Amino acid sequence: MLVVMAGQGSVSIRQVADHIQVHPATATRFCERLCLMNLIRPQQAPTGHHEGQHFILTAQGQGVVHMVMSRRRAAIEPTLARLSPADRRMLVAALRAFTHAAGEPERHELWAMGWTH
Repeated sequence: MLVVMAGQGSVSIRQVADHIQVHPATATRFCERLCLMNLIRPQQAPTGHHEGQHFILTAQGQGVVHMVMSRRRAAIEPTLARLSPADRRMLVAALRAFTHAAGEPERHELWAMGWTH
């Protein structure tokens, strides 16, 4: 959920519930726990949005996302380096199709999440 917030900014309880496929009451408790951990904080709903309470990442939450993405990148890079250029191109095409089908963030949104390669 932190990665989603990093890409989208303000996220409503309904969006949290939909994303993790739980009841809004469960999503509310989830967000309350993340607030207690100082990973997210409440924010007033953006103008024109009437979906209830919204949340954004704190600096600490952004740091967690950056750390996880950095570790993930470090774990993946050695394997990618062993692939031929042709295999890397095929992998990229397959992963783009997969992420598109899954509704994952677009390339420009990934920069906000720490993906810089």
